[in-house]
Amino acid sequence: AKASGGRGGFTDPFGQGAMPDEYAPVDQALRECGGCGRSFNPKAYAVHQKVCKKVFQTKRQAFDVAAARAPDVPDAMQFLAKAKEEEKYELKKATQALKKKAPTGRAVKADNRSATSAGQANKPAWKAQSEAFRAQMRAANQYTSAVAQGKNLKDLPPPPPAAIDPSFKPCPHCGRSFSEKAAERHIPKCNDIRA
Repeated sequence: AKASGGRGGFTDPFGQGAMPDEYAPVDQALRECGGCGRSFNPKAYAVHQKVCKKVFQTKRQAFDVAAARAPDVPDAMQFLAKAKEEEKYELKKATQALKKKAPTGRAVKADNRSATSAGQANKPAWKAQSEAFRAQMRAANQYTSAVAQGKNLKDLPPPPPAAIDPSFKPCPHCGRSFSEKAAERHIPKCNDIRA
């Protein structure tokens, strides 16, 4: 509701009448806080400057619940430090076990490297896939530019072969590659068809 009175009749969000003149905006230069970047009128800036340094520009110390709960226990801090070390060790041990155990995890995927050349044998699988994709894109761009310029396509170098996922199993009859389950279904049928 619009409240009458004051400077320019401000909207009072609480419906209690006109806003007092002391809260009305006054055209004056605002000062920007160097710590937080907010702008204030000079009166508020003086108060904010003290608070900003104390509250916003200092990092609070983390509250340690365990240390606060056990001040009466002798050697509590040594016990807590030992417990934290054991927890870190257990976490490290668990992550190492997961890397070794998971057949579809990143640790195993790194071992499924494409060994087509000596240079690619040392690369992780993601990097080999990225380079194969980039080579395919370069070949496609060469083809597109050759067509646009009217060049003979026989002069272009052959495109790089498509990288086949090493986890796929090739069919001995037709040469196509399949996942393990699909290969189990396909190979016997393909053998009957080709025979």
